[in-house]
Amino acid sequence: MKIFSREQISYIDRQTKILEPILEIDLMERASKALAEWLIAHYPVSSKIAVIAGTGNNGGDALAVARLLLKINMDVDVYLPEFVGRRSDANEINLSRLEDLVIGPMIKLIELNELPNLSGYDLLIDGLYGSGLNRPLEG
Repeated sequence: MKIFSREQISYIDRQTKILEPILEIDLMERASKALAEWLIAHYPVSSKIAVIAGTGNNGGDALAVARLLLKINMDVDVYLPEFVGRRSDANEINLSRLEDLVIGPMIKLIELNELPNLSGYDLLIDGLYGSGLNRPLEG
């Protein structure tokens, strides 16, 4: 597995959009599909998965992965922290696509103290913050 720095990820995204060209939402779908395929290959369908999807593009990626896993009937709970800011456009699109499935619960977290107990899950997909975070974490 290759791990890239924030600067490298930003550069790769920019170059991909220049060379292909591809819309941000389509690039997000491509990345989410690759992760979903990897998860399907490495985790049994019976796995219990929690997805915490923030309001930025990383959250949009997480929402797309959740949708793809739900489509094959994996057990996915989606948590939507509503206290972390306005949703990006791509995030809104993926939230809408996920809501159209009407499969599985989506739990809105309004207050910071509502964070769920995640001990019953086999896998946690963290979509709170991504490589674009440019400030210290808080709260």
